[in-house]
Amino acid sequence: MKLSIRLRTEILFAVFLVCSSVLLAQTFIRHVYTLPALQSMAAQQDSSDIKLVASQFRQQVAALETLLYDNAVWDEFYKSTLQHDVAWFEENYFIEGSYGRLGINGWYFYDKQQHLITGRSLAKTGDVMDKNLFDDPMAPVTQTLLKNDADVWPRSYFLMVNDRPVLAVAHSILRSDEQGPSAGTAIVWTFIDEQFVESITPGLVDDITLIVFDSDKTSDTVHAFYDDIDQHSYTHDSDYLVMGVRDYRGTPLFGLSVPRRPQPFDSSLFDSSLIAGLLISAGVLLLFYLWINKKLVTPVSRLFSVISYSIAHGDYSKRTQLPGSNEVSRLGQQLDGLLNLVQEQQRELLCRNESLEKISLTDSLTGLGNRRAMDTYLQSVALLNRTTAQHFALLILDIDFFKNYNDHYGHAQGDEALALIAELLKSRASTAHSRVFRYGGEEFVIMLENTSIRQAMAKAQDIVSIVREARIAHEARGDKERVITISAGLTVKPTDLRLNAAALFEAADSALYQAKNMGRNQVQTVDDVVALK
Repeated sequence: MKLSIRLRTEILFAVFLVCSSVLLAQTFIRHVYTLPALQSMAAQQDSSDIKLVASQFRQQVAALETLLYDNAVWDEFYKSTLQHDVAWFEENYFIEGSYGRLGINGWYFYDKQQHLITGRSLAKTGDVMDKNLFDDPMAPVTQTLLKNDADVWPRSYFLMVNDRPVLAVAHSILRSDEQGPSAGTAIVWTFIDEQFVESITPGLVDDITLIVFDSDKTSDTVHAFYDDIDQHSYTHDSDYLVMGVRDYRGTPLFGLSVPRRPQPFDSSLFDSSLIAGLLISAGVLLLFYLWINKKLVTPVSRLFSVISYSIAHGDYSKRTQLPGSNEVSRLGQQLDGLLNLVQEQQRELLCRNESLEKISLTDSLTGLGNRRAMDTYLQSVALLNRTTAQHFALLILDIDFFKNYNDHYGHAQGDEALALIAELLKSRASTAHSRVFRYGGEEFVIMLENTSIRQAMAKAQDIVSIVREARIAHEARGDKERVITISAGLTVKPTDLRLNAAALFEAADSALYQAKNMGRNQVQTVDDVVALK
């Protein structure tokens, strides 16, 4: 009787010990491997979300920089700055309704002595602001924007104006070829408000909210700053992710908040279902070791293997595929769901990045590649051995008297003319070995691989003819023609000579200048091999 009691006690103690050991082992695995891995995936999810916010925000900043670049690097703009032509600036930039369409609040123009030529700021109501931070060229923030450092154009700064956050961009005023001394500095600025934030919200899971910081509370709310997102780690300590933005002095200014997506897993160390499963398993532990090994040990090993593989390789395609409905299987199914979510988010982020990259390389008006796309294309072909071995032609096209056209017909019809001419160029010059780009304003660039001077000249003359024969009315020309025509400058790199893009552009631009001087509506070429080396 005593032996039976002792054996029963020993068995109960053994079952208790085994049960306790299993519970401790499961708790250890969950605490050391599973939960950290899941939390790491959740942190990566947070990182992806806040990087997406930063990417969308960076696109808005780049759009304002592009707007300023397109205006500041312009011969007419350059000339008007040198002449302090206030009337020209007011006629072209202080147009009713243009600020709202461009999403800005102010233009300011300074000469090279940093004297204000003219400027105007509008409040969100559309009323002219009586006093603005940029009216005084000697103000510290204006001096910061006007500092003469030609290597860092454009410059974007965040600051506070009338207790509201502002994005200001400054750019040196240069000729369209970006050569020669600066004539001064142009500044464009806009309020960072709900309207600005709404423009960066499309494509995100939830809307972005603007937060204007109190200087003594930012450390409790900001998860990562705009300029150090990649160096930051994330913990689930709030329901929102906040990307902070500092002003030009490094002081936290405002933040963009996006709701944090909920964790698709239980973060507690162990739950009641796990304990219940362990207690049930304990009753048959000694007789069904193999069953336990199949239902518990092997699934945990599979969980660990999948998590370890995902962390080590950054590949979230493996799945636990655990059948059944016990606690470990459900954990595996939750992990599979999380991996599915992370993989889908990666796929979605890649698609969005590809879409943003495509947008950033395309001119929105004409659908042609923009200047950035042209630079990317040049960099890629310059590395190819066949580019060195073959001819490479570059053609710069400029619409004749296009400013007169815009002044006479208006910019809306001018845009239609640009789009029509772009279609004509694409129909004649878009092939597997040729590319058409909008270089800026009324200028286009065509690049022709493996094309001799004779072939390139024939192509250029064909393009000049097709534009003239399109008979697009132009009654405001400065000559006898009454239709839109184009002038073209052509140069061709000889064979067995490395591609020098800068020299090629300079030669083609010189040829264009000759075409303009010789009466327009024609093609001129420069055949100077020395200049292309």
